[in-house]
Amino acid sequence: MSLHMKINYRTILDIQFETKEYLHLGETKGLDISESDLPVIKLPNDKPLPFIPGSSIKGVIRAEYGRLLRGLSGNDLAKLIGYKKVDTDDTTKKNFLTLDTTKVSEYVLENIRKQGTNVGILDLLFGSEFFASPTVFSDAKLSSKEEREFIRNRTHVSIDVNTDSSKPGAKIDLEAVEPETTFTGKIIYSSLDYGVESPSPVDKAFDIMKGWLSDLELLLGGWKSRGYGLVEVKVIKESKLTPQEIVGGGKT
Repeated sequence: MSLHMKINYRTILDIQFETKEYLHLGETKGLDISESDLPVIKLPNDKPLPFIPGSSIKGVIRAEYGRLLRGLSGNDLAKLIGYKKVDTDDTTKKNFLTLDTTKVSEYVLENIRKQGTNVGILDLLFGSEFFASPTVFSDAKLSSKEEREFIRNRTHVSIDVNTDSSKPGAKIDLEAVEPETTFTGKIIYSSLDYGVESPSPVDKAFDIMKGWLSDLELLLGGWKSRGYGLVEVKVIKESKLTPQEIVGGGKT
């Protein structure tokens, strides 16, 4: 469900991701004998190119931003964004299962007015199974302009932790995106009117996240324990649309 509230404005961030180490974001296991055991997810073009799914970006940013906010006390969080709770409690989630769409909206609005007693700010910013997110993450497409191969096949062996040696017949061929490859995507945030003083706690949480993303390193994808996945994140452009511009077809 969505929270049916009017939009105050929409912020669009253009985000750049540059791989600092090899990156593996995998799809289904290769079926053809000539394919890698663990291929990289690709766009279905004539020359398949790697991309970073928006769902992967959202998941990592939510997890890392959540860790940052959980490092603050409730009082510090309240001073910072006017809200006390990072995560929605289990009792509230169970209650949501018994409520219809209108009642969930009313419950969420009441929590925001009370500065966060039950519903967590992470759910309000990133969405939950009970209501949609005001923050949308697009796929990040390849933006490196060089004429080169962006994917390399790499070979690993599984290690037996008991003998500290390679397992017999445990060779794995894995595809990975080369270091110094850049991708660009968008984060689109809709500021909603919650009936509280502007900026709302959700607006403030987004603005803090935006600043945090301005120059950041994250670990994306799999095989992190083997040294994969280090990515540098930068906000390279920011724009804001009014409701009139949104209706009139402002660019996103």
